[in-house]
Amino acid sequence: AGILLAGLFFKYFSRLRITLMLFDTLGIALFTIVGLEKAHSLGANDFISVMMGMMTAVMGGMLRDVLMNRTPTVFVKEIYAMACVAGGVMYLIFESFGLDRNINFIVSGAIIAAIRIVTVKYNLSLPKFY
Repeated sequence: AGILLAGLFFKYFSRLRITLMLFDTLGIALFTIVGLEKAHSLGANDFISVMMGMMTAVMGGMLRDVLMNRTPTVFVKEIYAMACVAGGVMYLIFESFGLDRNINFIVSGAIIAAIRIVTVKYNLSLPKFY
């Protein structure tokens, strides 16, 4: 049903590119923090927790790109995996200072969103190593 609707309303959805990017940004922020918290609650160390948060956020898009036979965006275009890592590290720093979980969640998520929005707005991307 999703494929059919996307095909029928492609022109309409393409006009909502910025809106969809903002929702995607909020999604990666949410999934980063939730993945980090889950790994942390299961006893993972800080490094593994941050990596699991980042993987939780970016693997859906990566899988989509692989299934579409494209180079995953995370490797060539937008800086969003590093935004997830930065937000995850900030979450752990704030947690170590005893910041309330809900405030920490919002602030760390906002950091991830801000980094992603700035990199998209100014068309910043990873350097090509190949």
